[in-house]
Amino acid sequence: MNTTVLNPRRNPKCRFVPTFPDFQPLKLMQMTIKKLVEVCVYYSDNAMLSTLLPPPSSTLLNPPVSAFAFKNARRKMEDKYVIINDLHALFNIKDYGTASYYGVFDGHNGVDAAAYSSCHVHQYLVESPHYPHDPERALKDAFKKTDDRFIDKCNKEKRVA
Repeated sequence: MNTTVLNPRRNPKCRFVPTFPDFQPLKLMQMTIKKLVEVCVYYSDNAMLSTLLPPPSSTLLNPPVSAFAFKNARRKMEDKYVIINDLHALFNIKDYGTASYYGVFDGHNGVDAAAYSSCHVHQYLVESPHYPHDPERALKDAFKKTDDRFIDKCNKEKRVA
């Protein structure tokens, strides 16, 4: 079995040589950090910054996003979140530019409502006849539809909503 391991002597450009049977993630991390430091030091001189290319348009359309969840004292994490950098591309909505969708759904005594909502609110939002020209009204429709359908689902499964 051939896997990839760092060996700068064999291929100085990419520093990977697929010859050894074991993968060494520590070496990979060390070489990556070392290269990152080299690049940062190189561009720390402001004169060198002008040689950088502009950021790709994908970075401008998909901004960096991070999420953090903290379980607190409960046994399980009951909250959910959704990050969709381009809702319009996901649902093939044209002529309205991009729209980001970020949702945080609180579990309150169980994960079921948060899980259902995190999977459906954005779908019901774009299905609303008011989206995208009246997003406030479309969100109200989406919340109502999500709530109604979740209650129906719980009733069918004989569970408490």
